[in-house]
Amino acid sequence: MNSNWPRRVFIAASKHFQDVADTYPITLHIAGTDYVPIDKYLEFRLDGPIVKQYNNDYYELDYMLEIMWSITMTHDDFHEPQRLIGLITEALTDICVYNEDDSFLGTLIRKNPIRTANFGQVNSDIKIMQGTVFADYRICLTE
Repeated sequence: MNSNWPRRVFIAASKHFQDVADTYPITLHIAGTDYVPIDKYLEFRLDGPIVKQYNNDYYELDYMLEIMWSITMTHDDFHEPQRLIGLITEALTDICVYNEDDSFLGTLIRKNPIRTANFGQVNSDIKIMQGTVFADYRICLTE
């Protein structure tokens, strides 16, 4: 397996969701990085890969892509969580992955239905609602 593949997949997937966030507009954070939470944001997380090698040069890499949303509750707009769920769900499409020289590497293909989890108000003392939208992906690559 090429040691650059996981990094290239991460770059492609995080850029895809950064473009979506910029269009909405909403702030996107990368899970595991240091940031100060704000009133409304998304958090990108990519788990994997789970690597399956079928012969000397053919690999399947499986990932779980999760976008957490977080908003400060207001009495002005009770529909914002559903808008964010819709935005993220619409963005969970197949994602093209490129090498550093911009040549095509492969496509992250969604494997299963998209799942959502609405956590609601996580702490009764803090007026923040959170949830996640996530899906499983696979990319098939050859060396």
